[in-house]
Amino acid sequence: MAGIGDAHLRPADDVLLRVENLVVEFPAGRRGQKVHAVTDVSIDVKEGETLGLVGESGCGKSTTGKAIMQLPPPTSGHVWFSDRDRRTASPDALPPDIRARFADEQRYVERIRGSSIYPAVQNVILACRALGLGTTITTNHIRCEDEVKAVLEVPDDVATFALMPIGYPLDPFGPVTRRPVAEVTHADRWAAPWPA
Repeated sequence: MAGIGDAHLRPADDVLLRVENLVVEFPAGRRGQKVHAVTDVSIDVKEGETLGLVGESGCGKSTTGKAIMQLPPPTSGHVWFSDRDRRTASPDALPPDIRARFADEQRYVERIRGSSIYPAVQNVILACRALGLGTTITTNHIRCEDEVKAVLEVPDDVATFALMPIGYPLDPFGPVTRRPVAEVTHADRWAAPWPA
């Protein structure tokens, strides 16, 4: 189950993963401002269940997942996995394949968090939309930045924080039609409608 607040959560001893009131905030600017990336998210997952986080680009799906893994640790809230508080868990407790990449992932998270470039990027996205251009922001290139910089011929002394592919659609593009949320969300398994 997922939602805002924690009233919908099942008993703690019935679930494998329990997240209560997760909040992630990043510093923005020099005046103590904050970006509220994730606000009051609560999730529980029983063993054998699958939970998908679905939403628009930039809504906090990846940040929620990373905060659950403590990359970075959430600003507030609690995360338990198998009855262990993840906020106090050591990276040494991670499975070996994950532990091997943990330090790299921490460096990646520290590099992208709270960058002052993101408000400017949002303005570029809005300008593109107004001109009929498609774009999105990605920071995933940082994981293979040397290769990306070589392809794009970016000088070695220039750091990249976000990439934005921008372009016109290949075919005519009109208003986007979306099915109602109730038709595309499911609880616990594909055919079970999300509770109202």
